[in-house]
This record gives sequence, structure tokens and C-alpha cells, in this order.
Amino acid sequence: MLGLIFLFFIGKNFYTLADKHNKSKWGYAILSIATFYGSQIFFGVLIGLYGLLTENYNILENNELPINLLAIAFALLCIVGLYYLLKNAWSKKKKKSSLNLLDDQFNELS
Repeated sequence: MLGLIFLFFIGKNFYTLADKHNKSKWGYAILSIATFYGSQIFFGVLIGLYGLLTENYNILENNELPINLLAIAFALLCIVGLYYLLKNAWSKKKKKSSLNLLDDQFNELS
């Protein structure tokens, strides 16, 4: 239940960001949740590869809680990175279009 509340707030932030920039609201909310789960799977694969390459199988056997907490932290880091990447990319497009409008208005006055 706590995980669903957590996913709700992740999706809600992307939903409002997409709404502010006139993008697909539900598409980016679903993208954020898929990114959260995908990055956790990716972290699990990295831990598995680390265990295989170093032949350190103890990391996979007894440390479930710390590995899960690290996977959640890694997923949150990926989500925050994606959020700021989209926010900066959409802000730059918005600034460029507003600059063009100012130039067009100046040209009309001359």
C-alpha cells in the first residue's frame, strides 16, 4: 500500500510538469512509473553481474533489505534526473519561442 502512494506522488509530479508544458499528461506519468521500475530492474541486473564477476555470492544471499533500499534510492535518482532533464528541455523550447515573439513584435514596429 505504501508503494502505491509512493508511485502516485511520482506520477503526479510528472503529470503536473507535462500539463504545465502542454505535453501528454498521462503518457509522462506512465513514463515516470515505468522508469522507476525499469531502473530498479537495471540495478538488480548490475548487482547480479557484480556477484557473478567477483564470485561474491554472499551479496545476493543475505542482504535483501539493504539491496532493496539501494535499488529504491537508485530508482529515485533516475526519476529526479529524468524530471530535471525534461523540465530543462521543455523550458528551453518555451524560452526560444518567446524570444521569437519579441523579435516579431519588434520587426512589426519598425
